[in-house]
Amino acid sequence: MKWDLFKQTILHNKYIPWLPTDKQTVCLIQDAPEVLYGGAAGGGKSIVLLMAALQYVEDPDYSAIIFRRTYPELTKPGCLIEVAKDWLMNTDATWNEQQKTWRFPSGAVLTFSHMEHEINKYDHKGAEYHFIGFDELTQFTETQYTYISSRRRKKAASPLPLRQWCTSNPDGEGHTWVKQYFIEDSPQKQYGQRKFISAKLTDNPYLDRESYIETLSNLDPVTRRQLLDGDWDVFTTYMFKPQWLRGSPEYPTRRAIMPYEVPLLTRKVRVWDYGGLNDPLSSCLMGVDYDMFFYTLNVTNTLGSAYEKEQLIQNIAKQDGYNVPIFFEQEPGAMSPDFIEGFARKTLAGYIVEAIKPVEKKHVRAAPVANACERGTIKMVRADWNTMFLDQLAQFPNGAHDDMIDCFAYAYNKLTTNATGQEVMYSVRR
Repeated sequence: MKWDLFKQTILHNKYIPWLPTDKQTVCLIQDAPEVLYGGAAGGGKSIVLLMAALQYVEDPDYSAIIFRRTYPELTKPGCLIEVAKDWLMNTDATWNEQQKTWRFPSGAVLTFSHMEHEINKYDHKGAEYHFIGFDELTQFTETQYTYISSRRRKKAASPLPLRQWCTSNPDGEGHTWVKQYFIEDSPQKQYGQRKFISAKLTDNPYLDRESYIETLSNLDPVTRRQLLDGDWDVFTTYMFKPQWLRGSPEYPTRRAIMPYEVPLLTRKVRVWDYGGLNDPLSSCLMGVDYDMFFYTLNVTNTLGSAYEKEQLIQNIAKQDGYNVPIFFEQEPGAMSPDFIEGFARKTLAGYIVEAIKPVEKKHVRAAPVANACERGTIKMVRADWNTMFLDQLAQFPNGAHDDMIDCFAYAYNKLTTNATGQEVMYSVRR
């Protein structure tokens, strides 16, 4: 039955100009609602995603969408939009450049979109898709992925399958959650609801393998193992291991603790990284107990306007209380000393507020907290922000974003030496 359906939707599909590879065929006959394909570079990941999206375009009700994280990744040469144009431009399908959508004579549609910012997931509120594709899934957050899952739906009588298929290499912002979700054992994998199909360069006869391997040989050892071997474990050679905080078979005594397990704390601090105009507002609340164990109590990472950021800072300060000192990282292009002084007097009047200017590089400031995590003297409270935080932690200092880790490092340093890697710029005390 699977093979008959495959022949109907792929082998006889006039919009797909060549036959899939053996490994791509294994992927295309899957009936699991969630599939991750790839791991290594050169396995034909993007091509199989486009093939899957085109499988049911003869059905008039069919709607498919493929995501990349940013708009430039959609439009650069060799991207999926360019491949789709190469396949479809001389067919009876029509392209809408403004909407980035192909429409087929049946009425079916295939759209390309992006989610550069977390809030972009809400652009699809109310939408209905039979196929959702994520190209390079580890570039996305888990909350983006799970929210878009709610758009995977159909009419009661529709015979179309509902699929959410993804491709990815190891590494990227979402490495940790993707590995947990698709690679590691779970009940969903056990019952066939999620599938991981490993594909490597050796599985793709359409590429010049020798020249591509030579190209990959110029990379650093970690990146080379990720792209050539599809190694999901080599990622842990970065500065932090998420297992130090959330636990694993390797660290059986480590785990995220429940809020009620936090003991009496002697001190707490909240550190903010305001970020630029289009950057998230990040913060970390940390406390220390009498035995010098440190507790990561809360981490935030939120996009918003200047007004929304101001309101969030004010609301969280009320939750933390007047006795929790508030620190703002003062960076070029973000918060000037004058801005922080006015902000402290107007928005945070009555609170202990300090502006701090970095005087060391980020990895130097983070070294003490990384060592404490490895020793097990830092604990993390179980909460919905854990995955987001651990994803960024796992790729530091080579990730695209590090605002939460910067706050994490500052908070620890403030609770220990009160001066590591920073200079007090301004202080308002009640």
